[in-house]
Amino acid sequence: MPAVKQSSLRVPDGGMVEVKRGAEVINTLLFLVESYVDEVLPGLGDSAASRRYQKKMAELFLELLSSSGERALRADHFPAHLTVSACLCNMDMSHVILCHHKKIGKWIPLGGHTEPHQDTSFGEACLRECEEESGISRETMQLHHPLRLHLSAESAENKQHFCHPPPFDLDIHLIPATPQGPAHQHYDVRFLITTPHLSPLQLTAEAHDVRWLPLADVGRYTDEESTLRLVRKVIGLRPPGFIDRTLM
Repeated sequence: MPAVKQSSLRVPDGGMVEVKRGAEVINTLLFLVESYVDEVLPGLGDSAASRRYQKKMAELFLELLSSSGERALRADHFPAHLTVSACLCNMDMSHVILCHHKKIGKWIPLGGHTEPHQDTSFGEACLRECEEESGISRETMQLHHPLRLHLSAESAENKQHFCHPPPFDLDIHLIPATPQGPAHQHYDVRFLITTPHLSPLQLTAEAHDVRWLPLADVGRYTDEESTLRLVRKVIGLRPPGFIDRTLM
């Protein structure tokens, strides 16, 4: 896969910023998407049909990254651009946070657009969005390599897995046209994040509601396959003999 060339990017204040960082972010994502397909996807507990679908998603991601480069980081890049979402669970993996988004009108994972002039990685963008949309401090959150949940972040050899973990899921979904812009697609890079407790949540102006939901109850709030797929993957990561106390 060819590396993305360095260029410049206009930011909202009208100035110019060098996007060597943006090119590095894209090049890292190219590697992580390939790692997701080769390493992570075969190890996650999901159906064969879902794995085939995810491989197709990865192919489309690689095409966008190769053709658009760091331009795909911008929210005004049409007909498609990159976004991030989080499968944000408590450490016991019994609950996940979903918000009822006002514009979309559905219960969805936390997430949003990247900030090319601010975010140094997709993982960092995801942590920022989670903090903004839940009120939980990012200092209490942990990004995870989906197949290395029990690694110590203090180990030097494991540092890469915490700084630049591969995605937990990939999704592409259509965003309808609005007065602010045309219909377009979100290429959503999704990460597994945990926080120790079921911390109190803060509601933002973008959502009607935000909740910690027991994994077993998510199907009562949404029938979106992209969200239910996340739940199945989390359940597949639970250790043998796991007891879901939310069902008691």
